[in-house]
Amino acid sequence: MTTTAPKQHPAVVLRRHYTQLRALLAVAMIAVVGLTAAVSILAARGDATRETDPLSLMTPEDARYVEAISSMTDEQLSAAFGTVSSAPARPGIERIGHQGRRP
Repeated sequence: MTTTAPKQHPAVVLRRHYTQLRALLAVAMIAVVGLTAAVSILAARGDATRETDPLSLMTPEDARYVEAISSMTDEQLSAAFGTVSSAPARPGIERIGHQGRRP
């Protein structure tokens, strides 16, 4: 003797699939929102700890060298290095601390 499972109406099967799909979609949306929040927090925390000042990476000796070079006038730079350009060597690079002081 074989026992067969009673057949359900197709509408009942479709409703059960729909509710299961809705639950799965809700879980997936919660996971996406959680991952988005985690990435946002980690990205913000990484920006806060990153040093943006290149002078902070220098040793005290390098910082003194940069300050000494920056405080030189154009004539002193010309005498020390042979030539002076009024424009920076590379775009975006400026002489640090130079305010056009003349001796």
